[in-house]
Amino acid sequence: MMNRAWLVFAALFLIVGCGKLGSSKNNNGPNNGPNGGPNGGPNGPNGPNGPNGGGNGPAALKPTVDLSGASGLLVVDPSQQGGAARDSTTPATTSSSASGTQSLQKTDSSGNLSSVITVPQSTTTTTNGSGTSPNGSGAPSGGSGTSPPSGQGAPSGSGPAPSGSSGPSSQPTQPAQILPKIQTIALAPTGELYLQFIQPFRFKDPTSTANTQQPGQDPTADGTYCQIFQVKGGTVKDLIANKPTSDNLECMDYDHRINNWGGQRLSVFQFDAAGNVYYPGQIPNSPNMVVYKWDRTADPTTGAHKLTEMINANICVQDFLVTPSGGLFYTGVSSCQGAGGSPSGGFFRYVSGSSGTLTEIARDWWNFIYDAVSTATTDQAVFFGPDPRTATTASFQSACIFNFNPAPVDSNNNPITNPNLSQEITPVITCGADIWSWVQMSRPTDITTYGHGYQTPNPTTDDLSKLPSYRQQFASRCTSEGQVFAGGGSQISAIQQDSTGTIYVIGNVQKKNAGTLSCSVEVRGPHCKTDSGPDLILTANVVNSNSDPTQRNTTLCTSKGGTWVDEGNCQAANGQFLPALTTSTDCFNPTNNPGNNNKWIRGNGNSGWYNGATTSICTPDTATMADGTTPITLEGGDHLTARIIQNSDWWSQDPNSTASHQTVNSLAANTFYFKIDNLNCQPPSSNAAGGNQWTSEYQGMAMVDPSTQSLVLLSGTDEQAINLWLIDDVVYYSAFSVTTGNYVLKTYLGLDSHSNPILPTTQMVSNFEFYNLSSTGDPTKLFFDGLDFSNNSYTFGTMLTASPFTRTQKTGLTGTLKTIVILPKN
Repeated sequence: MMNRAWLVFAALFLIVGCGKLGSSKNNNGPNNGPNGGPNGGPNGPNGPNGPNGGGNGPAALKPTVDLSGASGLLVVDPSQQGGAARDSTTPATTSSSASGTQSLQKTDSSGNLSSVITVPQSTTTTTNGSGTSPNGSGAPSGGSGTSPPSGQGAPSGSGPAPSGSSGPSSQPTQPAQILPKIQTIALAPTGELYLQFIQPFRFKDPTSTANTQQPGQDPTADGTYCQIFQVKGGTVKDLIANKPTSDNLECMDYDHRINNWGGQRLSVFQFDAAGNVYYPGQIPNSPNMVVYKWDRTADPTTGAHKLTEMINANICVQDFLVTPSGGLFYTGVSSCQGAGGSPSGGFFRYVSGSSGTLTEIARDWWNFIYDAVSTATTDQAVFFGPDPRTATTASFQSACIFNFNPAPVDSNNNPITNPNLSQEITPVITCGADIWSWVQMSRPTDITTYGHGYQTPNPTTDDLSKLPSYRQQFASRCTSEGQVFAGGGSQISAIQQDSTGTIYVIGNVQKKNAGTLSCSVEVRGPHCKTDSGPDLILTANVVNSNSDPTQRNTTLCTSKGGTWVDEGNCQAANGQFLPALTTSTDCFNPTNNPGNNNKWIRGNGNSGWYNGATTSICTPDTATMADGTTPITLEGGDHLTARIIQNSDWWSQDPNSTASHQTVNSLAANTFYFKIDNLNCQPPSSNAAGGNQWTSEYQGMAMVDPSTQSLVLLSGTDEQAINLWLIDDVVYYSAFSVTTGNYVLKTYLGLDSHSNPILPTTQMVSNFEFYNLSSTGDPTKLFFDGLDFSNNSYTFGTMLTASPFTRTQKTGLTGTLKTIVILPKN
């Protein structure tokens, strides 16, 4: 680990003092004097410990962040180069903090890059002293005696030596602390700038009461290390306008380590509209994590910023998202012990910013994908996961895109009191597992709009009035292709909403294949019959060939492979059948009908029954004449061709009623009548593109169409969509083209004047894999970085948002671009 406390032990030396032996000496006396005095006094006691040296571990670093003149900030990872990322004007450095200082760059209005962070450099640090003085030296031995006449010996040496002096401070030389790299930068909506370093470093010197770490514990958890900071000096506008005069970082949390490797959001910092900061903090010496709210406004007395626990340490948080109103959406499991990869046990929850109440939106899922939006009254979220309104086991088959609204309203736009889950959660689209309901128009929203159609034996007056629109919609849904569904076994990987609430997704989506429409139909009257059933258009061609029924050109039917059918029996006025008159023309010929009393019993009282007809008779409301533009009139007009009879009238036995049209009294009255018993839609028999019989599955980028509750596939069917960016409400996405074998970047230009999507999307770049796109603050340009396949090089620069989409590479920057933040100009 780069930052750790260094434990240095001072060696203890014991120096032993001893007296020196004296000797006698001749001095012209007869005898030498006696020996000198005894040895000097005993050794003095040890001196006291020396004073403490430096702090417990490396000395604190006090970085300074200089944003003066900046128009943007870039976080770069220099690890690709084995050293510091730097701008072209900064020479290589041997500073141990170079990696950290060079990981944050600023760009001016001309695009020039320079470093933002500086750190006062020191070469050594110290640890707490534990020195002891050497032993005090003893008194020397007495001097040698001389031989006075009396022969007395020299006096003894003096007594004990005093205590030794204090020992020196223990100050072993250690390497200087290294400033870690910047991991994240974030700009609050209120203008303050926040930094996260990749790991904590010592930011303040310890005191004598600093936490004592036990062996095996995190040495950075002594209350002096910090990883997340607010840049002091006001808002970013203030920082741009004023050059700092001293270190200007304020530590936000000395007690937690910040890990964002497991999160799905781009930054560990999130904000509400008031500028309060939300971040995940790992508890020291524990794998558990807590999500905190750090109040932007400090206490006026203590200067401290209040910390509020939003998600407690008993929850294993996977992802969280803060809304402008202070609401909090998050996913996780109740325990981090082995539950993280299980499809069951996970949940999606919401903490209200106004009331603080907690709501469980959905559960028993391992990978909720979601995006949130705040309205004037509440927070809402769009999410992908299993249907939370059912008690069945969560599975991919039940997964779909849903909307969560904790404050739903009724049909009159009045708030619903104490809403249940089914009122709070509604499907955004028709789910992939429910395509059949969409085709059959059996969803509640379809019934409200189009009625029950042919799905009820007892239609209401409202159902009957809506039959024409029901038939048209059913036929359109059956025979059309291209509608896109999600869920039902497919996975959505990204959800984003623009400022208007339009939802875009990337993932495995299912594009509907065209089905075959058929109907069960009963007919009466002359008509053109083909192998596919009675043909309304060919019948109209014959009927309208001549206003005189006796002069109709039936070859307009037979030449198209049809058969002209005029079945029935001719009945005289006395009730006797006339079998020789086999057609209605013969029956009503004046020669055979002198009193005009003959009747034509059509189909001998029985209708012609066609099951599985696939002709235009199934879509009579939209059928046209042979010219392709003139509508076939069903109930009167210049092109009287046919009439539809309702089921209740088809077999009417009322002899005074002509509603059933089983019997006609004239040739002119012998027109074509029919009734549709049912509409059917048959899917393709096989599908080689994945999905199911109804759909082909693609890895695509799509937009939600709320009017049809379906997705509109915006990417091509020859593309595998990868990443999605919404920049200033413009949609950009990267994909891999299976046709060319290249990565591409494309943009979706929105709706045309008729509210139809402008397709195909516009290709901006090919043969380049984009890692990131970001706003430059100029709508005509984007920042980008990625891999250029033409020369196998990592590239960072700007790109025009309009054709020819010119890319301008920024030079002199080594390493991988991680984050771009565009700073406000005014």
